[in-house]
Amino acid sequence: DMHVIVVGGGGVGARLATVLDSDRGIDGAGHSVSVLDRRIAAFTKLPETFSGGRVGGVGFDRQRLREAGIEHAD
Repeated sequence: DMHVIVVGGGGVGARLATVLDSDRGIDGAGHSVSVLDRRIAAFTKLPETFSGGRVGGVGFDRQRLREAGIEHAD
């Protein structure tokens, strides 16, 4: 499994995060996913079944990236 950070939880980012989180995803395996977005409201685009992390902040903030799991991201 991979850990992926998706920066931006808009339509495309939310869909990508959902597909990667799902066991029906790109390669048939669910992955660990965190979504990082400065707009907390963007997280409403994620389905209730999304099991990944949600981090509020900007994609160049080192602390927010650490919260999203950058140390073990693929």
